[in-house]
Parts: sequence; C-alpha cells; structure tokens
Amino acid sequence: MKSVSLTLFRFFQHLPSSLRHASHIGVARAGIEPTSQPTAPVEPTLSAPPIDLSLPTRPSIAVLPFNNMSGDPEQEYFTDGVSEDIITELSRFHSLFVIARNSSFAYKGKSPDIRQVGKDLGVHYVLEGSIRRAGNRIRVTAQLIDALTGNHIWAEKYDHVLEDIFAVQEELTRSIVAAIAPEIDTVEIAKTRRPRPANFSAYEIALRAWVNATDAFSKGDRELREQAIRQAREALAMDGSSLLALAAMAWSQCQHLIFRTCDDLEAAWNEGMDATTKAIELDRSDSRAYAWRSLLLQYPPEGEPTWDNVLADARKAHSLNPNDGYALGNLGYAEAVNGNPALGIEYMMQQRRASPNDPWTFSIHTILAMAHNALKDYEGAVRWAMLAIRDAPNHPQSHLNLAIAYVGLGQIDRAKAVVGPLRSLAPEYLAARLQGFTMQRHPEFRLRQLTFLRIAAGLEEASAADAVR
Repeated sequence: MKSVSLTLFRFFQHLPSSLRHASHIGVARAGIEPTSQPTAPVEPTLSAPPIDLSLPTRPSIAVLPFNNMSGDPEQEYFTDGVSEDIITELSRFHSLFVIARNSSFAYKGKSPDIRQVGKDLGVHYVLEGSIRRAGNRIRVTAQLIDALTGNHIWAEKYDHVLEDIFAVQEELTRSIVAAIAPEIDTVEIAKTRRPRPANFSAYEIALRAWVNATDAFSKGDRELREQAIRQAREALAMDGSSLLALAAMAWSQCQHLIFRTCDDLEAAWNEGMDATTKAIELDRSDSRAYAWRSLLLQYPPEGEPTWDNVLADARKAHSLNPNDGYALGNLGYAEAVNGNPALGIEYMMQQRRASPNDPWTFSIHTILAMAHNALKDYEGAVRWAMLAIRDAPNHPQSHLNLAIAYVGLGQIDRAKAVVGPLRSLAPEYLAARLQGFTMQRHPEFRLRQLTFLRIAAGLEEASAADAVR
C-alpha cells in the first residue's frame, strides 16, 4: 500500500496547480516536480454542482441511524441493521420520498440539530431513536420529528424479546406512515411487508456479511469480499431463506466479477445468480434482488451480456422501489452502458437528490464520469472522476475513467500518470480491461474506450486516438 500511496502522490503532482494545492485533495507535496508538463491543461472545478434540496411534493423523511445504548460495540451491526430495515420498509411506498440509507448514516455517532438535518437533506420529517439490548430482551425508542419546526409528532417505546424486533419494525413503519401519509391505507401497507427471517442467529451473521460486502466495494478490499461470502454461506447454511444473506452473496460475487478478483469467474457468477434467483422466488417485491441480477447479467464469465434482460431487471428494480439507491444507481449504470449515457446521467442525478449527503457519492461520480466519457465530454468526465478519486482513492474504476478522459483531451502524460496507481490497486482488473473486457454495449464506445486505455498504458501510440476521438 505504501507504493500505491507514493504513486498516487506522483499522479496528483501532475495536476494543475490550482487543484494540486487544494486543501481537500488530501495529498501533501514533498518537493517532487512533474517530469513533463502536459499541454492545454484542463482546470476542472473540484466540486459537484449543487443539489436542489427544495421539499418534494410527496411526504419526505430521513431515518437517522438508531443509537446503540447497549454499551457493547459489537451490537453496532444489529442496531444499524434495524435502522436500515426501517428505511427499506419505508422506501417501498411510492407515495413517500425517503432519503437513502447512506445519507442518513452520515449522521451516525452525531447529535445533529434535527432542523438542520431537514435542511441538509431536503426533508419534512426525521425519525431518530435508540436500541438497548440485554440478554434476550430489547428496548427500542423512536421519535418522529417535524424538521421544519423541531416539534415532536410522536414518541414510542417498545420492550420485547429479541426475536420480536421484526414486529417492532413493522409497527414503527405503520406509525410513521399513518402520521406523515394518512392516505396510505392498511391494505397497501400489508402489500409491502417482507418475509421475516426464520433464524435470528442467521440474521445476525447475515448483517455482518452485508456490512463487509458493502465495505469491500468502497475500499477495494478483496479480503473483506471473501469474508462476506464466507459469512453469507454460514448464514444460508442456518437459514436458506435469509434474504439479507442472499443479498450479501449476490453483491460480493458481483464485485468479484467486476474487478476480476477470483480464480473461478464462472463459479462466482453461478453462486451470485443462484442467490438472486432464490431471493426473487422468496420475495418478488425485493427490488435489490432484481438489481443484483441485472448487474450479474452484465458480467457473464463467457460471451456477451443479454442486454435486454439486463435492462428489464434494472427497470423492474426501480419500478418496485424508486426510492432505493441501489436500484436507482444500477438503472443509471445499465442505461449508460447500454448506449444511452444521457439517460444514465439523468438517473444518477436523481440518485444524488435521493442521497445528498452520501459518503458513497464516489460511486455516483464514477458512473457519471463513465457516461460523460461516452458522450465525449472529457472535461466533465475529468471532474467527476477526480471527485470520485478524492472520496475513494482505492476504487479502481475512477482511475480508469480519468485515464480515458485525459486521453480524450489529448493529455497523454496525465493519462499515463493515472495508470500507475491503477496497476497496483487492481492489476487483474486493469489487465482484463486492456484485453478488451468492458461493459459498454455500443461498438463505438467500446472501441474508443479500449483505444484510449491502451494509449494511457503505453501499449499504443497517441496518434491511434485520432481515428476514434
């Protein structure tokens, strides 16, 4: 990792001075000067365009992560899982606007002013609460607050045995909906109810698997990915109907296929597809299962993706849960790689509004960079890719997008400086991409992407770009 950090440092030394000295880059100078100065430097503004945070016409709510009052740090998995489940339940209602989990969880460990939270996220209501777990008993407190005034709408306290936590989640959901959207009747609420876990121990293991799968993506960590798969298998051995374990399995195997970080791609694809198929059989309203299947279908171990099925599943996921960040982001990505980058950008901008304070914004920015490259807006691609690298420097896709954009601008030295850290961060991924592995469906996009990347890697002359630029 030390060598990667040094290479990253050298890459940033090739940036324009206005960006190199920016305090939020997070890379200190050490007296090393670039060996050559690229011509016609591009000076992107290292900040994303503002998000319109005016209140939606629908009732809007953010669910803050519940506080763990158990005194045991190990219970954070459980407490966070309860909070995320409540967000998921609420987000199924099309008539509500629900802030995505990642933006809500940006307040974890803090005691924010609820009125400020409402302004930051652009919502009318905020739910906060706490969980205390002792033995086989659990106490849950929750308060629904009007973020415009700071007034409490209601407060509830639940004392139950641990396994009743799912009944508590359902009761909380009903209470929230009744308060902020009384037009939603009990019949509609019943339709959104998900199957409950059959085995509580398996549920707790699945929670850990899900957290590790999520962290593995943002950190580019293969070991975390493998750990998530082992935990998902353990949970599924105890409860084959665990939707959370199936989701963790599918998401982890998706990452293996994207980044080429496993020895047997076919086995990874099969295990991921089996997980999504099982999840859909158990709950046909599970939007994320369709989203994961759409993503897996884009990465078959052999042959071309079945693009019609990719889009069908991505659109199905979004129609089932338009509030879900995973479904929205996957649809934006699927449209962009299917040859409609402008529509992909539109969906990604919607995701920014659904999660305006998201520590995972790097993922949104990565897809935006890729889509802008496809549209030949290379300056826009540079801006979005650099924003992604700033927030997640070990995420390889962002570096690849940046290298392609710099070649598009004719700034070959900068493109080559980007490929250096990419060789260390994700050698298997880079090797596959240099051999033609890509998710772009459009032949023109595919050829241009591969040519530009090979130029950045020093495998083709810069003049090769002229024919496809």
